[in-house]
Amino acid sequence: MADEEIEGGAENPEKSSGKSLIIIIVLLFLIILGGGGFAAWYFMGSQTESAETTEEVIKPEVPKFVTLEPFVISLQTQGRPRYMQIKLTLMSRDEGAVEILKTYVPLIRNAIVNYLSQMTYKEATAKEATDQIRHNTIERINELLLAELSSVVLDDLLITDLVVQ
Repeated sequence: MADEEIEGGAENPEKSSGKSLIIIIVLLFLIILGGGGFAAWYFMGSQTESAETTEEVIKPEVPKFVTLEPFVISLQTQGRPRYMQIKLTLMSRDEGAVEILKTYVPLIRNAIVNYLSQMTYKEATAKEATDQIRHNTIERINELLLAELSSVVLDDLLITDLVVQ
């Protein structure tokens, strides 16, 4: 009988420790699962909010365009006369850009004519001519606007048509 009591008493702690081990594992699993779910909800929610605020902050201004009348330029060459016809559109994202750029159109046209009339036929027909014309013209116009103390800055220049003959 004493042996039976010892065996019976020994079985209860083993059974109860096995049950408690399973309960502890299940509880840990639920805590980890709940913590992971909460972390996913928290971080996904903060990303959505930060994406919305980023869209509001980075939202660029709508560009404003001023189309200039076409230019016909006599190119420097040896021999027969060569001409270039080019159509340009000015782009700026500044407020009130259209009115200010329209005010300075005569000065802008003068700067462009002075620059383009110095080009040779070979330069005008080169592979990278459009990029060079665009880049140099933007620089000249921005220098002109800066010298006139204008608050507008030219963001881009679009070459909408270019014919060299």
